[in-house]
Amino acid sequence: MRARRVLPVIATGLALAGGLAAPIAAQAAPAGCEPYVALYIDANLQRPVQGDGFCNKSYFDLASSAHDKVSSWSFTGNPGTRACLIDYSTGREIQLSDITIPPSRFASKNLESWANDRADAVRLC
Repeated sequence: MRARRVLPVIATGLALAGGLAAPIAAQAAPAGCEPYVALYIDANLQRPVQGDGFCNKSYFDLASSAHDKVSSWSFTGNPGTRACLIDYSTGREIQLSDITIPPSRFASKNLESWANDRADAVRLC
C-alpha cells in the first residue's frame, strides 16, 4: 500500500527550469516529435491542459480545454527554436508571448497579466 502512495508523488515530482517549477512530464516530448509545447491554465506551470509537438507542422490551434485559458507555458526542443503564443480575438494576430529554446533545451514562462487567458494558437516564429 505504501508504494502506491509514493509512486504518484514521484511521477509528479518537480524540476526547476527557467525560474519556474515544472512538472517533469512537461519537459519530455513524445519520441521524435520536437519541438514540443505544453500549456497550463494556471501560473507557474500548474494544471497542464494541452501538449503538442511540431512534428510535421509549424502551427496549431488550441484545444477547447486551453483556448482563452492559458496562464503559463513551456517549450522544449533544439536550442534556438522559437515559438509564439497567438491571440486572434481582434481579427488580427497578436503575439502574446514567445519562448526561444536555450542550450538547456527547456524554457518556460508565465504570461503577463495583459496576455493571460487570451491564447488561441501556437506557431513557430
